[in-house]
Amino acid sequence: MRLASRALYNQTDAVVANAERLRSLFEAVGHAGDLALPQWCHLYVLALEFRPDLIVELGRGRGNSTCVFTQAANELPGCRVVSYCIADDWERLTRPNVARVVPEDWFAPLDARREDIRDVDFAALTE
Repeated sequence: MRLASRALYNQTDAVVANAERLRSLFEAVGHAGDLALPQWCHLYVLALEFRPDLIVELGRGRGNSTCVFTQAANELPGCRVVSYCIADDWERLTRPNVARVVPEDWFAPLDARREDIRDVDFAALTE
């Protein structure tokens, strides 16, 4: 069985349990052209299946994957998301919409940095 299929199978209960939250976040981002809802589910189950303690996102745009990864990080003990982007769409457009559908502590695992990835010391993330 391929990894994505196995993850979907293994994480079905998590998708069902969090379907309303995922849909609310998807609608809050409001940018399905970048990432459709089924793709949200794929990223979500893969993150849950791998159980990382660190997710590094390169390029945030409007924040589709940012929300998916942050939702997964909220369910994974000790997991954090460090997201890099030079655009301000997340701060200016999306975060306020997301804040209307989640509690403030939902953002705790997320470190959304407005920084050029060419200037990042990635080794420092794992220290």
